[in-house]
Amino acid sequence: MKTRKPLLDRDVRMNGLELVFNEVPITVKGEIVGAIATFRDKTEVKHLAEQLSGVKMYANALRAQSHEFMNKLHVILGLVQLKNYDDLGTYIKDIAIYQQTETNEIINHVKNSVLAGFLLGKQSYIREQGAALEVICSTQVPNTEDPAVTHDLITVIGNLLNNALDAVSHTDTKNISISFRYVHEQLHIEITDTGVGLTKEEQDIMFDQGFSTKGEDRGFGLYFVDQSIKKLNGHMIVTSEKGEGTTFSLRIPYKQKRRIHMINVLIVEDDPMVGELNKRYLTQIDGFELKGIATSFQQALEVLKTEVIHLVLLDIYMPGQNGLALLTEIRQQKNHAVDVIVISAANEVDVVQQTMRNGAVDYLIKPFEFERFQSALAEYKRKHALYQSMNSISQNDLDAKLFFIKKQRRKKSSCQKD
Repeated sequence: MKTRKPLLDRDVRMNGLELVFNEVPITVKGEIVGAIATFRDKTEVKHLAEQLSGVKMYANALRAQSHEFMNKLHVILGLVQLKNYDDLGTYIKDIAIYQQTETNEIINHVKNSVLAGFLLGKQSYIREQGAALEVICSTQVPNTEDPAVTHDLITVIGNLLNNALDAVSHTDTKNISISFRYVHEQLHIEITDTGVGLTKEEQDIMFDQGFSTKGEDRGFGLYFVDQSIKKLNGHMIVTSEKGEGTTFSLRIPYKQKRRIHMINVLIVEDDPMVGELNKRYLTQIDGFELKGIATSFQQALEVLKTEVIHLVLLDIYMPGQNGLALLTEIRQQKNHAVDVIVISAANEVDVVQQTMRNGAVDYLIKPFEFERFQSALAEYKRKHALYQSMNSISQNDLDAKLFFIKKQRRKKSSCQKD
């Protein structure tokens, strides 16, 4: 206590344990009369700090998304109140195109939904701070079999992106990029910024606890990054030059979640916004993989020739040859052993009958809610799995598992007894 100042977050070792030590003097009328000392397990403190760091990053990402959403709603409400419907339509289309362009890279390639959601939120947050985050995926990023890996990965990525944002905050070009590549059960990640960069001396001590270029009470982010990467058995290379920017190159062991049999889907829809909506619906349901969106009869046939397709989501009204013509063509081609669910605004009884006679397994009339779409695909997946699991089937199994006749008979007989 000779310095009369608190001692904070000092590492000490006692009886083989690594502890975090704090000591604060007790002062009465200007005189030090004692001190309060605390000791806490360093592992426990580190775990808590990592959790708080992750929660804070999630909260900031969600807040930024909410802020953007409320701003858009404000503009839409204003245009409605002004009855400026032409500008309203243009604004909504512009939003849809912008969102599609910005989010497609993440939604289409990052199959770890927690990581994808975090990246989308982080994009919004960084944009709100006046910088830009580009996400580049040269391969798909699969889901992982271990949820703890996702948590540690977000701790690493979140802290490095925060560091990059700080680095570009006082520069003219505020650009940040993050790239992903999945190779041989390893996730390769590169985070690059156009910020102020680091000197060789700073690079040598940047992962030490307490190191910061931002003043006191900072310097834990890169320390947690280093600890988390060690926990993941990964490694990192830092390339930086003062005034030029910094690149963090990571290699993280990343075991893919055991892949279930996927049902390959082709969407046939001439309206790009409806096609995008159906695509987003599809990505919310496990077990289905989109192989393409065709906007015409001819495009659909080309995809069917080059891809293994199990299910077609088919619109009826299309320019040129319509969906009925495509359904007929599919049934005439022996090598196109695919199922069809019709998704159309066509509600004429003769059209519905014709599609069913041509072998459509379900029919959804626009507009419909997501629950109806989900129900149709869940039922299709159930039947598809049943067909895949059996070489032959008995009448009882057919009735019970495919048509539910057995269940209906039991219900009827129980009603007769009553």
